[in-house]
Amino acid sequence: MAAIYPHVAERVREDMRKEFLEGFPLPAIEVSRLGAAGTAFGAACLLHQQMFSVDERLVHAQGELEGRRRLITGRRGHGRAGGRGGEGAGRRGREKVHAA
Repeated sequence: MAAIYPHVAERVREDMRKEFLEGFPLPAIEVSRLGAAGTAFGAACLLHQQMFSVDERLVHAQGELEGRRRLITGRRGHGRAGGRGGEGAGRRGREKVHAA
């Protein structure tokens, strides 16, 4: 496309003017200085972004599942069995707490 754009640039601008609202500024269209390699570089950047980005839908869906689980079970989080303090509290359950 970059090779033929200079030959059709004016036609593209005219078609854009017909479609845009009057007074709306037309975006600038520039041909990449990378030439034919520009497309491959752009595709690699998009792929890189996709591979290393976090899918927000999954993050928020997980939060929604936790909220539903708490409502159903009445518990918070994934704590250890036995709760805090009392019998078995301390270093991995080896120490016992005695009441005075």
